[in-house]
Amino acid sequence: MNTKKCYAKDYCKGYGTPKCTERCDFWWKLNTLYNKSNLPMRYRYNIPLRPEQIDREAFLKLKDYLDNVVDRVDNGDSLYIYSENTGNGKTTWSSKIMNQYIRKIVAKSDLGDEVLYLNVSLFVEAMRNQYSEYSEDISRLKEQAMKCKLLILDDIGAERPSEYVCERLYDLINHRYTNMLSTIYTSNLTPFELGDRLGSRIESRVRSTEQIKLVGADRRTI
Repeated sequence: MNTKKCYAKDYCKGYGTPKCTERCDFWWKLNTLYNKSNLPMRYRYNIPLRPEQIDREAFLKLKDYLDNVVDRVDNGDSLYIYSENTGNGKTTWSSKIMNQYIRKIVAKSDLGDEVLYLNVSLFVEAMRNQYSEYSEDISRLKEQAMKCKLLILDDIGAERPSEYVCERLYDLINHRYTNMLSTIYTSNLTPFELGDRLGSRIESRVRSTEQIKLVGADRRTI
């Protein structure tokens, strides 16, 4: 095993010791969950964020969700993280929350559909081509998105999809809303602007979540 790529390297006490091998049950389960999560490789590791004073209140709200992520997911709490600016932590915060959740539940997980990350633009494009050679993979993602405990819908509203795709997105969002399954949305649009692009029904569901606005500039430190 390449220990430099171990997802637990930032917090595992056994990292770098002779016990750090592919026989590690914790590593195996963690690796399985990450592979099923669809989370981009870059976001599977700890990415530090440097808060600006202007976003202090937003950071405190996000940190509260992060620190209590298991309870928040069990309660079906959702978040809508939005900002007009790029690079100021929307995707990073949602990924940090998913990472924390995975780490908290991995020991007791049955390795089912715990979490899923979807870039909405890529997912929409896949749905447009659902009868392609990748149709089986698309069906699997749609099924996983419907039932996973924590879903990230990243960059929702980046493009205006067809009426058919909007209906499928609404079906997904409404299913998760009515079944109290946690969804974290990130967007460059306000909920009102999102409704203008994707329809009032999706806007209504998004407005029912906790909305957190980030206004600072790019604050990534790496």
